[in-house]
Amino acid sequence: MKRILVIFAAFLLVFPTGCEKEQKLSEFVIGEWVSQEINMDETTKVTFMVSIEESQYTLSLTDGLQTLTLDPLTYTVDNELNEITIEEPVFAGKGAKSGDPIMITFSVTWIKKGNSMTWTPKSEQMGAPIIIWTRNTDM
Repeated sequence: MKRILVIFAAFLLVFPTGCEKEQKLSEFVIGEWVSQEINMDETTKVTFMVSIEESQYTLSLTDGLQTLTLDPLTYTVDNELNEITIEEPVFAGKGAKSGDPIMITFSVTWIKKGNSMTWTPKSEQMGAPIIIWTRNTDM
């Protein structure tokens, strides 16, 4: 009987049980991402690029001619609800930030082993677009 237990224990060590750690959204979002082309107004279309680190993100946007990179901002992730809440970026012409930052929450649809995610704003009042992100493996 003891020999069977030793063989069974050795078997478990040699052949993993396949219990792989499940990836959380907070781990998945870390990296470099590029958005689809987004209409900012009737004449301006931009593409966002974002570098997401553990507690902050840096957003850049390009209209094909110029690229603007904003200062790093904060974000949080709710792994249970699949939501990301970001500090709203301040673009030129929107005025300076004053007081507490404005936070925008997005529902995130993602595939754990994929290279894309979709952010859908939880509130239409903020005017935030739906953003489809693709992991940028070139950055």
